[in-house]
Amino acid sequence: METDLLKKQGCVACLLLILSLILACPTLAKPFAYIPNSDGVVMIIDTATDTIVGSVNLGGGPGGVSVHPDGSRVYVKNVYLDSVAVIDTSDNSVITNVTVGTGPSDIAVLPDGSRIYIALYDLDIVAVIDSSNNGLLTSIAVGDGPFGIDTSPDNSRVYIANRFSNTVSVIDSKTNTVISDIPIGDGDGGIAVHPDGSRVYVTSFNIDQISVIDAETNTVINTMSSEGAFGVAITPDGSRLYVTNFSVDTIEVYDTATNTIITTVSVGDAPYGLDITPDGLYAYVVNYWDSTISVINTSTNVLETTIPMQRRVFAFSSFIGPSPIGGSLTGFVPGKIFVGCVNLRTDQTGGFPLLRSHVNWSCETMGVELDSGDTVIMLEWGTSVGDGPILGGTLSGIVPGPVYGRCKNPRSGQIVEFLPEPGKISWDCKAMGLRVLDGDQIMMYQIGTVK
Repeated sequence: METDLLKKQGCVACLLLILSLILACPTLAKPFAYIPNSDGVVMIIDTATDTIVGSVNLGGGPGGVSVHPDGSRVYVKNVYLDSVAVIDTSDNSVITNVTVGTGPSDIAVLPDGSRIYIALYDLDIVAVIDSSNNGLLTSIAVGDGPFGIDTSPDNSRVYIANRFSNTVSVIDSKTNTVISDIPIGDGDGGIAVHPDGSRVYVTSFNIDQISVIDAETNTVINTMSSEGAFGVAITPDGSRLYVTNFSVDTIEVYDTATNTIITTVSVGDAPYGLDITPDGLYAYVVNYWDSTISVINTSTNVLETTIPMQRRVFAFSSFIGPSPIGGSLTGFVPGKIFVGCVNLRTDQTGGFPLLRSHVNWSCETMGVELDSGDTVIMLEWGTSVGDGPILGGTLSGIVPGPVYGRCKNPRSGQIVEFLPEPGKISWDCKAMGLRVLDGDQIMMYQIGTVK
């Protein structure tokens, strides 16, 4: 891979020239959040600017949302129409409405994107949709009052919290059969599977409790008290659990290694659901009664922004789309960063300066077309914050590890190379020994494989 890069040095040099010439402000790289409201409209939020940038009118009573892993489709359950709306994210049009049965409560897409699972609260079943043709494949009988739903990262399991039977049903997604019913104290809240698939977290609003399930033995191994626990989400690295406390207007943050609470964050009135951005940097909390979205910085667990939504909002979980192929930087002066991408298969290049406060980018917005399996070079050149603890970044849309890269300080000529651990898509030039002063111009590049 390094040899390929050296062969492309001329291409990278051209890219540097492109970066110095292009003056247009880029389209931002952060993903979109899809938030249904009480008017039957899905509001679209650009999480880079925390502004509403579009809407899709569905009518009826939209609520649960799940975004396809490739970002091309958004699936929204509609409780009044007994259906699931399929939205094309390229133009925010409704492709179809799939009739699934009465009382759809929550929805989840398998990580490979092949099937969509919908909990039907009134019928005590889970409906299954084939994403290739939006056809209804089958229905699966589960416990009484299925509510929250989530999938395992390896596609093999679907977990459903049943409100009235006080169980969690476990579905084998290969056979679409229930293989276990796990007793819990109450099943009337949200459910989230740990990113490594080892544990499942279930909230129980009525008894103020969070249950922790061992996914290998399908048994409850721990419980935590949590007043009004309802929505639940886990950071992509698996280290933190975020829980909405609907009745007391707070978010609790837990350390998943110890299942102990780290801090509590005050948010809006009646926090309902929440989701976390793919880079793990922000938690978006849907506040039902005051019609707002609270945005929490997960590094500091401080409320940074409140987004007014005008109408009551209902999103529960998984309402934020995937990050595009690109990245985000840490330790650089916002507004003094240039980025670029090269597709080694096609030799296509693109680049632009990130203006104002932005430290995120995507290759697609540079006009670089990438397919799964393509090898891509990402190049960054920016002004460092010399006293910052980290100088590096995180990639998105790239197969986790190994990713080869370099950091260079042109002032001193020092170069450090890195090969992050398998499974990692982040780097830190300082941690690798690069000596940096405030204001130094730092050049970096990485080579990775597109998911």
